Amino acid sequence: MRKSIAIFGGSLFEEMRYENNKFNVINNTMLIDLKKQYDVDNYSFKGLNSDRVLRILENIETSKIYDSVFIALGENEKNDRLFEYNLSKIIKKLLSINVRPVLVG
Repeated sequence: MRKSIAIFGGSLFEEMRYENNKFNVINNTMLIDLKKQYDVDNYSFKGLNSDRVLRILENIETSKIYDSVFIALGENEKNDRLFEYNLSKIIKKLLSINVRPVLVG
């Protein structure tokens, strides 16, 4: 069984297009390579911030459990303290459901 990952990022992963209820890679070598080895759900879009990720995580199907979640946030944050607080909440939530958070900087 292939492992599954989710990605939450901003412009680092903006070369994605949402079609037919899925995000598809557009000339992004890193994501193409990931998709060769993993099932990838990419929730990234330009302007994504930690507050939106928390809301998205609340709405993801509880039956959809990932092995790892890549978190590439920070560029769209307006308040460093709020970002730190939200990032902590994201990590705690993932760990509570046995999902490995992977911070990408």
